[in-house]
Amino acid sequence: MHDERGEWAGSAGARELGHSGEPPIDGHVRIGSNTKTFIATVVLRLVAEGRVGLDTPVDDHLPEFGLDRRITVRMLLEHTSGVLDFTGEYFEDGTFAPGIPATTAGREWVDKSTSPGTTRPGSPAAVT
Repeated sequence: MHDERGEWAGSAGARELGHSGEPPIDGHVRIGSNTKTFIATVVLRLVAEGRVGLDTPVDDHLPEFGLDRRITVRMLLEHTSGVLDFTGEYFEDGTFAPGIPATTAGREWVDKSTSPGTTRPGSPAAVT
């Protein structure tokens, strides 16, 4: 961390469960689905501040993605927007819609997730 008081680096916990070694300060961790909680917390904070409305179209806040105006902030937080799940999705009838391979660019994900998907806004989607 770096701020007006100086610079600090540290770590806490165990390098590996059941062992006493400390984790490295410059270590990396795959955060995976934990990002959903962080994003939801920030968005709900913005809602509390009156800067974002749960029932306003996401397109009002992210017009560059060209999302369907029926998709609301609430739908994204509830995973009911119909936006394609980038990891793929299994359906009740046993069919599978493949996801998007991992990429550092990210643009492919945006292009694919904003194209017509396999679900309608407001319908339940698989959460990964």
